[in-house]
Amino acid sequence: MIIRHQNHGLLPHALLCLLLGGLGSTSGVSAAISPPTHFQEAPSHQPEELPLALPPIDPTQLIPRPAELRQADAVFLLGSHATVVVDAGAIEAHPIATRLARQLRLSTGQSIPIELSDVSDAEFGAWIVRLRTDRTEFGTEGYRIKIEPEQARLVAATPAGLLAGFSTLRQLLPASELEPGEPPRELLLRCLRIQDGPRVPERGLNLEIGDHALSKKELLRLVQQLAHHKWNELHLTGDTSGLSEKTLRELRQAANREGITLFLNADRGEPDAAKVLYTLKAPLDWEEASKIPELRGTPTSVKVHVRLDDIPAGQLASWLWPRLIALAESAWTQTIAPNNQDFSARLTNHLDYLSAEGIQWFVPAPERMGTERVFEESAILRLHNPGPVGSVRATLDGSPVTYQSPVIAGPLTLTESGRVRARVFIDKEHVSSELDFSVVCEPALLAEGETPQGLAPGLEWEAFDKDLSSNDDMTLREPLVQGWASRPARPSNAPDNIMVIRFHGWIEVPRTGTYSLGAHTRSPCALVLGQGESARRFEFSEGGPVTVETVLGAGTHRAQLLWWPTPYNEPPRLSWHRTHDRGAEDMALAWLAPTPDFIALEPLRSESAQKDG
Repeated sequence: MIIRHQNHGLLPHALLCLLLGGLGSTSGVSAAISPPTHFQEAPSHQPEELPLALPPIDPTQLIPRPAELRQADAVFLLGSHATVVVDAGAIEAHPIATRLARQLRLSTGQSIPIELSDVSDAEFGAWIVRLRTDRTEFGTEGYRIKIEPEQARLVAATPAGLLAGFSTLRQLLPASELEPGEPPRELLLRCLRIQDGPRVPERGLNLEIGDHALSKKELLRLVQQLAHHKWNELHLTGDTSGLSEKTLRELRQAANREGITLFLNADRGEPDAAKVLYTLKAPLDWEEASKIPELRGTPTSVKVHVRLDDIPAGQLASWLWPRLIALAESAWTQTIAPNNQDFSARLTNHLDYLSAEGIQWFVPAPERMGTERVFEESAILRLHNPGPVGSVRATLDGSPVTYQSPVIAGPLTLTESGRVRARVFIDKEHVSSELDFSVVCEPALLAEGETPQGLAPGLEWEAFDKDLSSNDDMTLREPLVQGWASRPARPSNAPDNIMVIRFHGWIEVPRTGTYSLGAHTRSPCALVLGQGESARRFEFSEGGPVTVETVLGAGTHRAQLLWWPTPYNEPPRLSWHRTHDRGAEDMALAWLAPTPDFIALEPLRSESAQKDG
């Protein structure tokens, strides 16, 4: 379990007063949230000295953000005297009162009874759950929470409103429940008033079932998770024939209990401007997964469509969360422009609740930050965690990464070749995908005038045998590059799972100028020009065309090309361009395209040359 915004230390009354003063800050909070209201006189029920208790959770961290939140400089003590009171005649409110009492017991370890009586007779310390069908201003899902030093109240006009209020109250309690055997504890809750209701009436998830389906347990858990984040519809479409009558019956019961309307292959109707549909693809990074989409106008429906066949087995949760939370923030919260910076901070705190519910939310893989893939003596390894929480663990010898692998908290100095494998760990089970790359230590560059020994001839770089442009300065009739290709060999001090291919040769540069070195590669490679202290190294990472510029003097330049295969096993393709003084790239002079036997050559003709025939 990860705990950040909840201090599990116990606070005496003196420290509590300091804490309450700090919670009054409203920087970065919407105008609907007011600073604390100062009471003129402390209520007579509130003891002068509060017992040791867990400090209150900051209500400004709620997700989705409520429409209106007002705080007061006082606290409600949740302890052994607490009860949950509900009107005996309000039958539809009884299940919510029962769930609230159970949640309070799990959070405190106290024996909290439920009283079916007139709520007006509720005593000090009571949690009142009240269904007011006459309060039409609440709407279908609106609710009000009022926490005072003497009592706490949850009021709504419908059971759906009570459920929405209950999901908010859950976030005012610690994310971590007491473990069996732990002693009971008392909690402090900030006194406040919340008035809330949805912006968009229909907020649903559409799961398209194909060859892959979800188990009954996964569907039941999904219904609960949707309700906790104020979604109110679940659409099951596609091939639903694999769902048995028993599964559907239990699913409908769970959906009804959670305030979720279940649709089975229902007609979604014709799309219009008031109905917004999002289709989820694989999450790319944390920024994309946690960004609030902006809803314009006054939509009546927001649906999220997911094809289960697009999702690898066991990864549905990482596709849905936290993106469904960001979408809920937009669909529920009544705001004009989303504040992603504020939401990101609240979401980081909210991750405790996702972990407590067992939700395997999206964890982005670690990133390599500027680490040289080929080096002579040493290189600095920097691994970055792009997400808000978790730790990067890695191995340097190619062995699998586990929760027992070392934590990489800062830069490391590499002096040998190796294979780096890294993951972000939230806990033992909650893990990111893997970052996997090799580093190559090549301490010995070819000395001046040295001829490589034991290398198989077979790689030649050639110039075009005709003019490449009407500019006489660019006429090249001589071979530009000559050399040899080495056979596959392991670099110095490399583990058995590292392989590198080395090409040795030299480059004949006919005139001094600025040259662009381009690489299109799905495998990492590096080009070394020169030797000794004057050697220049150009590294090309996988992922598409990359171009770097350098000034090359006329003459012969010693060159080494190093390439190490990846699972793609595709050799790099390199191109050279000479840049005119006016700064425009002119044309490719040669193109290297090793085939699996590493000895092929293919010239590249520029577009202008192709047009000229």
